[in-house]
Amino acid sequence: MPDPALLSRYLPCHLLLKWAVLVVMLVGVVSAAEPASGAADRAYQVQAMTRIARPVLESLAAGRLKASIPDPEWSKTNKRSAYVVLEATGRTLSGLAPWLALGPDATPEGVQRAEFIALAQKAVISITDPNSPDFADFTSPGQPLVDAAFLAYALVRAPQQLWEPLTAPQRANLVAALIQTRNIKPGRNNWLLFSAMVEAALWTLTGEADPKPIETAINQHME
Repeated sequence: MPDPALLSRYLPCHLLLKWAVLVVMLVGVVSAAEPASGAADRAYQVQAMTRIARPVLESLAAGRLKASIPDPEWSKTNKRSAYVVLEATGRTLSGLAPWLALGPDATPEGVQRAEFIALAQKAVISITDPNSPDFADFTSPGQPLVDAAFLAYALVRAPQQLWEPLTAPQRANLVAALIQTRNIKPGRNNWLLFSAMVEAALWTLTGEADPKPIETAINQHME
């Protein structure tokens, strides 16, 4: 794996972030079955995945992700810094979710999974609690809808780990955050799927949703 410190000299931080979460998503397809090349390959995949995800989740669990991410002038100009907490969380959890969904067990990997399940729960709580220093932006036009959809995708992929253990107030904060994205209007393109994904998660988790964005996304893409 390239040295992130070396890469950061040449890549803007949002590109480095996207590189990292892309790797997490690619590695996130680790399933219950052993890969054809054996346990060593699986162990390497898990090591790579957790190495990338750990800094994000541990920072969120401690309430210091927003404070620890660099905020250069160019980021302030294009307002990327306002979205980076939700972007990092949503995409990291989306990639991890299939692995987290396997749940804990007595194996070394299962014990590690239990650790990351706990961190992931704290991350969800942190970004949706209005009193948290890492409370994420779910309301600004544009980008928050994209990253809320990644978060929603994670919730649908691993509801037993990311939704069911939450307390009633924590669930209410999460639902309220997702509902806020309804004020963000998607373009007539693949962004329709982001609104649909948020509503699909709300429907899956609460039994209530606005079906119109789902119907619109399906109909427009069928056309």
